[in-house]
Amino acid sequence: TALSGSCLGKATEKGSCPTSRAGKCPSDAMRAAAASSGGGASVPTTPNPIEAFWKDARRRGMHLKIRASNISEKATAGRHEKKRLGAVLREDVFYGRAIMKIPRHVLLSVETVHDSDLRHELLDFLFENQTLTSVYNISTEDTIHLLSLAYPLIAESRKQDSVYREWLDAAQDERLLVLQLTERQHAVLLGTTVEGAYKEMLQNRNLIYETAPNFTFFRKWPVTVDEAAWALAVIMRHARVVHPHQDVRETRHPRMYLFPLKELLAVQLHPDPGVAISFQEEIILEDGKREEEMVLQIARRDMAKGEQVFLWPGRLSNSEMAVRHGLAFPSNPVGIGRNASQPPNWSPNPETKIRKEYDKYNCSTLEAFEMRLSLRGHPMRNFVRCYRVSWFLTNGWYNPGLAKRLR
Repeated sequence: TALSGSCLGKATEKGSCPTSRAGKCPSDAMRAAAASSGGGASVPTTPNPIEAFWKDARRRGMHLKIRASNISEKATAGRHEKKRLGAVLREDVFYGRAIMKIPRHVLLSVETVHDSDLRHELLDFLFENQTLTSVYNISTEDTIHLLSLAYPLIAESRKQDSVYREWLDAAQDERLLVLQLTERQHAVLLGTTVEGAYKEMLQNRNLIYETAPNFTFFRKWPVTVDEAAWALAVIMRHARVVHPHQDVRETRHPRMYLFPLKELLAVQLHPDPGVAISFQEEIILEDGKREEEMVLQIARRDMAKGEQVFLWPGRLSNSEMAVRHGLAFPSNPVGIGRNASQPPNWSPNPETKIRKEYDKYNCSTLEAFEMRLSLRGHPMRNFVRCYRVSWFLTNGWYNPGLAKRLR
């Protein structure tokens, strides 16, 4: 088949194939041989690259113990009971066992871009040469994660023979609600905790659009504004944080990946990270022979067949969920608001003495100092605790014994 394929690719202008030593086109000779054998012989065909990719992923240990199912949603606040699509377990999963097991190369990220030239340029732009920082004066981790996913996603969407084609087609209609609002609807957001959401998402979309010419891949076929908006919407909805495995968590930060699996489109979101289990990286031994880098979702308790499985959308209030995803949760532990009051003695270095004291009280990130209010107007308990510890540390009233009174 390789010979016949190359021959056909080098056909002359009259459509003929270069002849072999026998005076016949090799492909014609193969067809004649098949015909002379009464049709019993067939010309070997090249394996479908998409089928081969997913077959190899399963061979390397990919396994999803979930299936799509219609979930009944109870009637609340005058709303009738309804059914919605969700994902449930296909079998019992015991504590510490994997609900989902996905080889890392299956996920979409800057490290798994199939186009090697684009991958190298992305790594140089974001990390090695740090062009994003030096030219655009942008160094925030969220923005780096966004761009590291946006360009691989757009590149894959343009390939009709992409191994992710089924998932890409299913996600083709993703849009960010806040970018679809009219001017009159924008005016309604003024004075609310999400009044800056439109400006933030618009800046992110424009950044994807404006930085694309830095890559050779997009110079001949420039990224459009619509493509940038679509990529932003898909990342906001389907990108997930993956925590590094235990051995390197002190030196390596969590990273964002896109999970281009159609089976995961049915999985619903849940605001409680204790219910919606996060993903983590592990190096596991497959078939007792070879090590594989896997991304796992591990059961935190024994889970029965038919139990619903969730994904965590991030630390978002119902207001933020509404403008980003067009949905809200009946009960959300994350209150409204977002303004963070950084302690005056805060250090970005987690190894400093002051940061280690904050860690004792679960105040390890600036998110703990965000002023968020519940529906009843009360500040979140974690904020109260962290603000109190910060005040004591700043004003010289801190006593290490306070950690024993932590509730």
